[in-house]
Amino acid sequence: MNTKSLSVILPTYNEINNIIPIIHQIRSLAHPDEIIVVDDNSTDETGSIVSGYCRTHRDVALIENNPRLGLTKSLQRGIDEAAGKYIAWMDADFSHPPDLLPIMLNAIKNADIVVGSWHITNGRDNRTEKLHRLISAFVNYLCRILFSSTIHTYTSGYILTKKSVLEEQPLRGNYGEYCIDFLVRNQRRQKKIVEVPFTCVSRVKGLSKTCPDMKTYLVHGLRYLSMVATLLVSNGQ
Repeated sequence: MNTKSLSVILPTYNEINNIIPIIHQIRSLAHPDEIIVVDDNSTDETGSIVSGYCRTHRDVALIENNPRLGLTKSLQRGIDEAAGKYIAWMDADFSHPPDLLPIMLNAIKNADIVVGSWHITNGRDNRTEKLHRLISAFVNYLCRILFSSTIHTYTSGYILTKKSVLEEQPLRGNYGEYCIDFLVRNQRRQKKIVEVPFTCVSRVKGLSKTCPDMKTYLVHGLRYLSMVATLLVSNGQ
């Protein structure tokens, strides 16, 4: 496929140590037409670093939220601004490997949505946070039981899809639960969803936004379960 039709969205909050290295890797491995960084009002100058980088790299753009909007709305802002026929998004902390993007690009030729998965053959969850891994495994197992065994990682957050799909089904939710909603709704609309394996690892540098403390982790966990319940009641609409 023509990779010049690809936009990559990187949602960030305090990723000053990771953002430029991951942009370099994405540019060299996937050659996207554009990389859109959506910074959620970082306090560590992430936005300033990216702004300076954009001055000499026209394929990189910065959107700055003020005030903070959260993960899902940040992703949707990037999607709304993206020019590519295909749109990918991933974490900016190297838990999602940039070298998977070329594989996902190849897979999208015969799919509507490509999902990076650690629950299929050759995929692994190597994150060091044991509680995070346990809850993640439970939520994904629950989703497979309730919705479909054909999708294995409903909480991936590493997605490549057609912009037309996103125009029909904008993202909903507050945090990572948006991914469950997005996949279930599109599965029920008979969209072809393909998973490709990767090894999910803990962030390289910086603090986790998913589980910086037990209270935050429980709040996110309840959001996942609430989304599952909503989808069951609404039949995914």
